[in-house]
Amino acid sequence: MHDRMREPTAMASDPDDKPSEATAGGEAAAGAAEPGAPVPEDAVDPELVSLRPRTQIGLITSLAVVVLCLTLAIRLWPDWRFVGEGKPVRHTAAEVAAGKVGPDSHIELTGVLDRNAAVRVRKTAGIPGLRVVPVAGTADRVWVVMDGDPWAPPREGAGYVGRLRPLDDLPFAAPLRAQIRREPPARYITGDELRRARTEGVTALTTVTGDPFEVAPGDTIEVVVEDPNAVNLVVSFNPRLPDAAAWATALVDAGLIAVGTAPDASSDRLARWEVRRPDAFASVTAALEKATLWGARLEPVSRRYRAVWSEAQLRDDGLVVADGTVLAWPAVDVVAVHAARRIPGGAWVVVTGELPERLWYVRWLYGLLVVFGCLFAWALARGIKREFLGPKLPTPA
Repeated sequence: MHDRMREPTAMASDPDDKPSEATAGGEAAAGAAEPGAPVPEDAVDPELVSLRPRTQIGLITSLAVVVLCLTLAIRLWPDWRFVGEGKPVRHTAAEVAAGKVGPDSHIELTGVLDRNAAVRVRKTAGIPGLRVVPVAGTADRVWVVMDGDPWAPPREGAGYVGRLRPLDDLPFAAPLRAQIRREPPARYITGDELRRARTEGVTALTTVTGDPFEVAPGDTIEVVVEDPNAVNLVVSFNPRLPDAAAWATALVDAGLIAVGTAPDASSDRLARWEVRRPDAFASVTAALEKATLWGARLEPVSRRYRAVWSEAQLRDDGLVVADGTVLAWPAVDVVAVHAARRIPGGAWVVVTGELPERLWYVRWLYGLLVVFGCLFAWALARGIKREFLGPKLPTPA
């Protein structure tokens, strides 16, 4: 019995016995494997098991990030240069118009604005936006951009402090030019300039601010003069004459208005009549003093006359307008000319309120762009080396 129990043990440890077929095949395959040798389908490739995953950035991604960083750096370069500006330097509008001041300079512009030609720029209705105003005497070559909010802080000093930029670099350049062409503001010349141009037969005129411009034959001229034969009689109600009816009776008695003439305008405190008669101001004043009507005042009446430039007639005693009215030369002080107006190329804009200290973040942003650009440029170089300059693995036939 004891011999039978030891028999399995003796058989398992017998050195003459051969190992099983599966075990022998696996050990032989493992011991005989060489680098590059084919691996059976049911075996695990030890080289693949030992590989570690590596994070790689593709060529297209690296190139796209590098191009983006370069584009943003180029666009931010003027801001970077402006941040380095110190205190504003004073310059005249003539120096800016002549191109003697570089772009992105921090300046204090001295000059008088042509507020008649101001244009409001805004994105949507209800938002004040910006006011863009040309500087007088620069032939529309220099403009000033100001905050359009009427509650904005008042300007300090006599000049306009801000950043000097080319007009074409601003996003509202095209809409501003289109607005000026579509609705050109009037230009104002003196009566003497009108007589000179019409007498000499020239179309080159100079405004009262010294800006030259050209007038076309079909352009309209407009003259506003005071009518010497009319005045506005404005009366104030008082205990003696408490309403418009009482004043109307008093003015009829004074011979200033006809019976039943209603006031041109009235309120709970005032009423107004237009009185026409020769030498109206002097004669109406004398009539009011004679009737002791002290609660009244006189205001001049202005008349607006229009004429086409090519049809306006000049006489020694005055200007003949469209309806044949002759305006005496002493009364023709300033003439409005509605001529085409275009902003010349190379115009400059002073953006008030844009100061170097308000763009402090530009340097940090520029630094981040440089760091990201360098990192992805390095990744791009490694990708090019890996894809195009590295050794090629053989492919099976």
